[in-house]
Amino acid sequence: MTNDRPVIIIKKVKGGHGGGHHGGSWKVAYADFVTAMMAFFLVMWILGLSQDTRKSIASYFNDPSGMMKSHAGGKNPTLVNRDSTTGKASIMPSKEALLKEKKEKEDLKIAKKAIEKMVENNPKFKSLKKFVDITITAEGLRIELLEGRESLFFVTGSAKLEPKTVELLGLIGHEVSRLDNKIVVEGHTDARAYAGGLTGY
Repeated sequence: MTNDRPVIIIKKVKGGHGGGHHGGSWKVAYADFVTAMMAFFLVMWILGLSQDTRKSIASYFNDPSGMMKSHAGGKNPTLVNRDSTTGKASIMPSKEALLKEKKEKEDLKIAKKAIEKMVENNPKFKSLKKFVDITITAEGLRIELLEGRESLFFVTGSAKLEPKTVELLGLIGHEVSRLDNKIVVEGHTDARAYAGGLTGY
């Protein structure tokens, strides 16, 4: 007589350490909770600020780069303009700031023309004329002295300036000193090896 009853095997497995306080799921929930609390306290802090301060904060998030430029050094006062239809705040430079910016641009143009005329009319700088590049950028007046195949502004393989370069820089400096802008000087070396290595450079 055969036995058709199924054979049932019961296997007992010990509990792992994935649950309880050893798991990582609570960290996600805790991070969400902390983020929500931070947002809540931020909102409460903003609600406690004055109306003008809240407008300034809104203006920053609408146009961060414009806000930073308008307040650079605290010299350019601005007004917050709110669109009556959309309610969106925007930065509107004051009349004083606009006049100052216009004057700065005019001064840069005058300096650019003066330097170009000086280089053009001086026979000493005839060979350097096409290697002096002057442009007006968002940062101000950029004056570049571009080296050619042969060293034009420095003694070859040296940090010593040519006499005509010293005279040219003196004349450029005279024009630039009339401007209120800050001056940044940048430079680089050529690809030639130094005579005698880096000693004394």
